[in-house]
Order: sequence, then C-alpha cells, then structure tokens
Amino acid sequence: MHFDRAGARSLAVFASSADGFFRIVPLVEAVADGWEVGPELWIAPLAGQLGGAEGALVAVVSRERGVLYRLHEGRLQEIADETDDVPGQHDQGGWSQARYERHIDEIVERHWRRVADTLDACLRKLPGAHVVLVGAEDMRSDFEDVLSSEVKGRLIGWTTAEAHADAAELLEAAQPIVDEWRAAKETALLERWREEAGKNGRATAGWEQTLEAASDGRVELLLVQDGVDKPAYQCPACGRAQMTNGSCPLDGTTMESRDGGLDLALHQTLAHGGTVHVVRDRHDLEPVGGVAALLRF
Repeated sequence: MHFDRAGARSLAVFASSADGFFRIVPLVEAVADGWEVGPELWIAPLAGQLGGAEGALVAVVSRERGVLYRLHEGRLQEIADETDDVPGQHDQGGWSQARYERHIDEIVERHWRRVADTLDACLRKLPGAHVVLVGAEDMRSDFEDVLSSEVKGRLIGWTTAEAHADAAELLEAAQPIVDEWRAAKETALLERWREEAGKNGRATAGWEQTLEAASDGRVELLLVQDGVDKPAYQCPACGRAQMTNGSCPLDGTTMESRDGGLDLALHQTLAHGGTVHVVRDRHDLEPVGGVAALLRF
C-alpha cells in the first residue's frame, strides 16, 4: 500500500479484520511507540493531535499567487488555486508610467478580491477553522482591506515563506503561528473552566465526574493534561465508563477493568459530538488529576 509521508513525523495504523477496516494516518507530531488489541480503536496516544489546528487553512497570497491549503491529518492539502497572470514592466508598451501602474494595481486588486472571496467561501464551509496567511509584509494591509469580516475574525496571523515553498515548507512556516494561537486558546479555555468550576456551574473536575458526564453525553469540551491516564471500568454492554468497579448503573451488567481511562473518556466524548483539548503549556488541571470538562448541561 502506498501513502504520502510528506510532513509526517509518525504514523497511526488502525485495523479491524471483522469490519474489513484498515487505515494509515500520518501524524504531524511524534507519538510514543505502542500497540493495543481491544474492542475499540486505541486513540489515546493521538489525544494531543485532537481538537488542535486540524482543519485550519493556510493561504499563500502575492500579487499573482492565491493558493489555499487545508491542514488535514498533519499535512497541507491544496483545496483552491486562484493564481493569475499579472503583466510585468515589459508589457507596458506605449502607456504612460502612471497610467500603466494604475492599470496593474487594478488587476492586482481584482486578483486579491477573488482570493478573498474564495477564502471566505472555504471558511464558511468549515465552522471553527482559522486561517494563517503567507505573504510579503508590504502587501498585508492592502490584502486585509479586501477581506470579509468573517475571514478577519478567523485570521490568526501572517508569516513568510520562499516563493516556491512546497506544502511541507509552508506548514513549517505556519506552525509557530498556529502554536501561539493554540496557547492563547488554551489559556482562555482554562479560565472559562475555572470560572464554571468555581461556581459549581457547567464543569467537571477529576476523573470520576468527567467519565460520568462523558458517558451521559454531556461533555462539550474534554480538557486533558498532556500525558495523564488512569485505569477505569467499562460496561461491556452499553459502553458506560466509570472509576469504580461493580455493576453498571444503567443495565446492571458487571463492569470490566480497562487500563486506559483516557481512551474511554475520548471515545465517549467524541461519540457524543464533544471536542478535546490537550493542555500542554499550563498546569491548572494537576490538582484534579489532569482531567476536567466543560459541559453542555
């Protein structure tokens, strides 16, 4: 089987002979070696790459170029190309210099508006996605003038790259911008969690509360300290997870032990439409065992 490993620092392989399922997923971040055989796909090692910048757009913009990429499975995939031919100085002919320069500026502005419209259309199809723009400093303010308010609201920064940089090089240039944005997002999420937890609002603190809420489908956002895990218990009939042994509170089935409570929390959260954020830069969750959540209700 052939796969493109450009930009990948590690690989995740998922397989199920019973379901005829086999998939190789390139990862932009390294993960520790490991394997597991079980009733569900083992996703805990990938937690750090969930709910991050996946789906973000990187747009390369110049007076001629307008190429849009989407970050997917650790790689940039081209999704649109609005590159145009803009006349150069040698095309001036008999025009006066001032008139010719105004003509070129009009062509460039039309080109930028097409790129901006395409970027707006792409972002409207990707709720929650943000964008990094790649371009020279001397054209940034002019290009931002033609952006819609929707795009401006999701712009997280600018960077530069070589004129003919490939997707892997563009991702390398954009990554520091994404990392800085992620750190700011992390601070905001933890401050929101502390506020909710402090007033006994829509938040959990610790493994017991969080596994219960995740099993009930109440978790909007699972917060996990990087590297934490704990053994837990799961109902083999309904999948409910909890920290204590005994019978399932829903159907009375005897609970079974599981080595990875984190994997249970992830599966329950994602299965009910929640999202995940792995905390890397702060230590707010350490007093509660490294796991918490913001709740829908």
